[in-house]
Amino acid sequence: MTSGLLLVILGLLLMGLAFGFAWQGRRGEAEESTVYSVEDSIRFVTERLTATTAATIKPSDVRRILEWEVRYLQDPGLRDNLDPVVAGGLPSAEFAQESLALLGHAYDGPEIIEVLDLRAEYLREIGAVGEPLSAAEVSDLESLEGDSRHSDGASS
Repeated sequence: MTSGLLLVILGLLLMGLAFGFAWQGRRGEAEESTVYSVEDSIRFVTERLTATTAATIKPSDVRRILEWEVRYLQDPGLRDNLDPVVAGGLPSAEFAQESLALLGHAYDGPEIIEVLDLRAEYLREIGAVGEPLSAAEVSDLESLEGDSRHSDGASS
């Protein structure tokens, strides 16, 4: 009788564990998160390059370009702090081009812009960023920002 009771208790414990694992698995599926993968972004960009650019740009070149743009975005000492930080913007493209040229990796501006535009497309596809703002939306945000500066008690 004692062994029968022990088997029942053990069976209930196993069922509880199975239920816990099933619940945790379903919970993980419901919580979707955006994950940026360097390798996925390089593959995404490389697969979508125009034929002209793909003839001169290899995956290692794409990696170099993306790494230098990220360096520009992450280091405030490399840019004017008054300018907004824009991934794929002209200042970051110029920085990447100049830095790479100093290291002996010369890329044309249009090649760098294409790589950065495709990476921005990758970021939109994985849900890391939204669609670009229209000129009217930018203007609205700038006017709101101006209003908030004046309402914080700062005098003009």
